[in-house]
Amino acid sequence: MELFAGTRQTYAEFATQATDSPTFVTWTLGVVDDPEVLAWLDTLPALKRQPNLVFAAARWHVEVGASGGLTLHPDRWSYRYRTPEGELRVGDPGAPTLDCVAEGPGPWPDGLPEVAWRGGIDLNPLDVTDPDTARWLEVLVWPEHDDRRALLRRAIEVARQDPPHLVRGDLLTDLDPLLDEASEHGRVVVQHSAVIAYLEREDRERFTDQMLARVAEGRCRWISNEGSRVLPRVSATGPAAPADRFVLALDGRAVAWTHGHGRSITWCA
Repeated sequence: MELFAGTRQTYAEFATQATDSPTFVTWTLGVVDDPEVLAWLDTLPALKRQPNLVFAAARWHVEVGASGGLTLHPDRWSYRYRTPEGELRVGDPGAPTLDCVAEGPGPWPDGLPEVAWRGGIDLNPLDVTDPDTARWLEVLVWPEHDDRRALLRRAIEVARQDPPHLVRGDLLTDLDPLLDEASEHGRVVVQHSAVIAYLEREDRERFTDQMLARVAEGRCRWISNEGSRVLPRVSATGPAAPADRFVLALDGRAVAWTHGHGRSITWCA
């Protein structure tokens, strides 16, 4: 979904991508066919018009960045990959489990990552120990997705037990000090998912330049998981991705297509 493509087109595209939420498809198609609602949405700043945020706000009567630290504990989960060769499990089966349908030649993980330090940057860091914050994050989960809501609650429990280091800042201007701090603990990995779409196009290019330079200097590895049109130079390094899939990339090179909520992965490199 392209957030700067025009309100009607943005919502029309979202309707094709939200097929696993009949409620959101119905709401979105209603917006597309309602000139009055479209006109009202056009009065909002571009980044405030996006369907996920508008619908979440409607359900509550966004957060962009570190997700309250919920994405910073990859070593505290177990993973179940349903591959053509059979089921592959990684991690403690007693831990919260993420399920993913996987296609392609791999590679498949043989263990969990070792995390020596974890930190995140956000314009407005969220405190998941606050009940209202936890409720807001739950509202952002699509209506029919009870499984994702249950996983979110588990993720909040994990983050509350081991709060990560969250910094208030802009990823375009304030990331380097955090990288310096992280480098004291070992190899640095910068990872993000569904974040860069919230930047203006010129800032997306600027961020790409910054990350490629950091990778070239050996300062970090870079894992990105964004919509297929969000980081065009990154997406162009692999086969053309379906419009409804994200592009997973390592160090600026596409390696797989993914479902936006992590339900599937198709290796393309």
